[in-house]
Order: sequence, then structure tokens, then C-alpha cells
Amino acid sequence: MRNWKLWFKCAGIRAIKTFAQTVVAMLPAAAMISEVNWIAVLSTAALAAIASLATSLAGIPEEHIAEEGKSSRHDPGGKETNMKYTNSPLVSHVNLSPNHSGPRIYPLTRITIHCTAGRASVEGLGTIFADPARQASSQYGIGEDGRVGMYVEEKNRCWCSSSYDNDERAICIEVSSEAYEPFAVNDVAYASLIDLCVDICQRNGKKRLLWLGDKDATLMYKPKEDELVISCHRWFALNKSCPGEWLFERLGEIASIITSRLNPPVEKAPKSPAPGDGNTPHEWAEEAFRWAVKNGILRGSSAEKADYRLSDPVTREEFVTMLFRALDQK
Repeated sequence: MRNWKLWFKCAGIRAIKTFAQTVVAMLPAAAMISEVNWIAVLSTAALAAIASLATSLAGIPEEHIAEEGKSSRHDPGGKETNMKYTNSPLVSHVNLSPNHSGPRIYPLTRITIHCTAGRASVEGLGTIFADPARQASSQYGIGEDGRVGMYVEEKNRCWCSSSYDNDERAICIEVSSEAYEPFAVNDVAYASLIDLCVDICQRNGKKRLLWLGDKDATLMYKPKEDELVISCHRWFALNKSCPGEWLFERLGEIASIITSRLNPPVEKAPKSPAPGDGNTPHEWAEEAFRWAVKNGILRGSSAEKADYRLSDPVTREEFVTMLFRALDQK
């Protein structure tokens, strides 16, 4: 079952911080205390705190999702986890947001890709997420120029996907897009997204990024230790199409490209030539070599001296000759 005591603690702290940040934001500069409309300030701050609690409540998962975690520091399979989070070296702009819940209570198992629904820069995203009234943030953002910004460290839960549970498990990435459906992403930002996801997987010891294509299948899936799965904002908010049709239709392609880059093909080293003078076979071929010589299949190139030329290529004539000899032995 969910660790409710910890959940209430985190939700309460977030609501209190939201209340205080809203009060600070509403105080007019250089105003005397008697000039402040305290009723308006405090009522607005209280409303923001209530909204924060409501956001936390909206993110409570269904029972079968809550059962994924057996304790606040266990992975979905029930094994103890001690993940040590780092941040991406690809980041070129940092503007840490106050809008986060502090350290995660679940291990990283997902990546959630978002669209910005309008062309954006990493600086612009940082300004948006720095505003406490926005009640929003993401770990990373990718500008239309392909640069990467960081707004919440990977170790902390951001507020991005309208789901408390998903944000606990996911690294969220906002990607600059066009303002209207299908919210297309340019080539530079798309390439940067691929690079960032590869980096996230590598630093967290993951070898596969999966796209299962279905909400229930994704939320029920228990990733292996070397896997992450892609989840979608639209699954948790009825009025959202995020990440937009352009990215949504490419999530399978994204997962495939990233998994391929995480597992490059291993080139087999060419076999070294036979040792010595060309008449001494490698150890793995010694038994077959002696059999071929004993049965007259391999006779060498000279009648005076057994010169088997083991390192030389075999012509078609030589091959059919040896084949004929082998068949003639039966």
C-alpha cells in the first residue's frame, strides 16, 4: 500500500510553500503594511494552497497502480532501490524552479515527453517555471534552437503531467513545438530530444526505452532494472492532447532509435591468420585439420613438402577438389 503518512507530509509541505510563495508574489513593492489588502492577499494564497492539495489528490493513482510500490523506497518489483541521481551534462541553461515536491519516493521508471504548444526558448521556459503561481515545472526543456534547459533536478519530483504518481516515476521533458496541432517539432529540437533521452538512460543504467502505445499497458507494466517506458500527459488530463499528434505518432520511432543507440552492434574482430608457417592450425581447427590430412582431403601444394597454406584464400577449384575427395572417402 502507499505510504500515506509520507504522502500527506509532502502534500502539506507543498501547500504551505505554495501559500507562502503566493503571499510574497502578491505583496506590492515599497508598500507600507497598512496599505496591503490583507484580505485579498490571504484569501488568494489560501485558494492557491487548496489548489495545490487538490492537484495532489487528483494525482492519487488507482489501487492497482499504488500496489506497484511496496514501500516508499522500493521499486515496482519489491526490491530495495538506492538510486543516485545525477543531472544531464547536455544542459546549457539552469533556472531551478520552486515548483517541485522534493526527493522522489519511487524509483525512475518512465520518461514523459511534452510539447510546449508554442515555440519556446530554454530561458522562456525557465521564466514560466520560476513563477510559483504557475504550479508547473519539468526536469528539462528543449528550445527551438536545440539547447537544453534544466528546471528541476532529476532527484526531485516535478509538476508536469497532471499525475502525482507519474511525476514521481518520470523524468519530464518539454520540447519546443508549433502552437497548433499537430504541434510539430523542428529537426534540431527533435535531435536534441533523442540525445537527451539517450543520456538519461545511460546515466541511470538503462539499456531499453519502451513505447507500449497504451495507457493501461504502460501503467501496469513493471519495467526491468535496465528499462524505462514512455508515458503521456494526455493520459492523465482529459483536456490535454500533449505531446501533440506529431510527437505522439513518433514515440515508437523515438523508443526504437534510443534503444538502438544504447545497444550499438558489436563488431566481431577478424580472425587472425594461422600461426607459424601456415601449416599449423589454430587450436579450434586442429581436430578438423588432422582429420582432413589423414583422409587425404587436404594434401598440401607440394609433393616434396607438406605446404597446406592455411592462411590463403580457397579458390572454387580447390574447394570442389577437396569436396570431391571428401565424398570419395564414403
